[in-house]
Amino acid sequence: MPTPSGSGGSAPDYFSVRMRASADHDGATVHVSGAETLVREHAIGDCLTALLQRGMSHPREPADSVVFSVDRIPDAALEHTNTLPTALHECADVAAAHDYYRARIAPFVADPDRVMALLLNTTQMRGAMLVSCATGRRLEPDRARGVRVSTFGLAGDGDVGVHAHKQHHNEAVVLASKVAMHPHIVAELCISDDPDYTRGYVCAGGIYTTVTHVKRPGDPHGGRVMLYDGPATGVASCIEWLQHAPVLVSDRR
Repeated sequence: MPTPSGSGGSAPDYFSVRMRASADHDGATVHVSGAETLVREHAIGDCLTALLQRGMSHPREPADSVVFSVDRIPDAALEHTNTLPTALHECADVAAAHDYYRARIAPFVADPDRVMALLLNTTQMRGAMLVSCATGRRLEPDRARGVRVSTFGLAGDGDVGVHAHKQHHNEAVVLASKVAMHPHIVAELCISDDPDYTRGYVCAGGIYTTVTHVKRPGDPHGGRVMLYDGPATGVASCIEWLQHAPVLVSDRR
């Protein structure tokens, strides 16, 4: 279990607010968009309004259903961390970006190409793939859903209206900061499934690195991989922590 890097306060409780938007494809439910944050009680209404706008206006396709959940998170239950330090790696083209991904994960896996094949050939998923460093195989019990890292958000009382539109970089840094807390997740790499967002990221060695030109404009494909370097007996508890442990992230950038 990760060790908190901060301390809780005596302020009112936070609430976890989550949104999931989906579309109907000939009777099959397809994930379109998801978002979440932690907010104080007075901001829940405005947050729901912003997330509804976001769920109904994804650039890939319109949603047919938007589902919300709101759950109180007692302050004493929160774990705390800070945002990761960030860097930028500019690549000339897609091939160079993918080569950079391979180089960053090479210290952790025997076959970086196998991991990249998983990242590049995934279909639309709600969550991320959890991949064994030792075998290169996926570890999630639900391959269609993956692992949905959840119950996290930025500390403070910022403008919740920003959630009406995806803030790719800022939101990804907050998510990666939670993931990086877990002692058995040694690296994370991501390509957004938003068609017009061509940057991705690699998180390794405690640094979040934005990578340019990870895909061509208009490409709707994307995915996320977390590399697991722990015992087989710890997979279930790792997934449980990633999905449910409430983490409040303080922005120290």
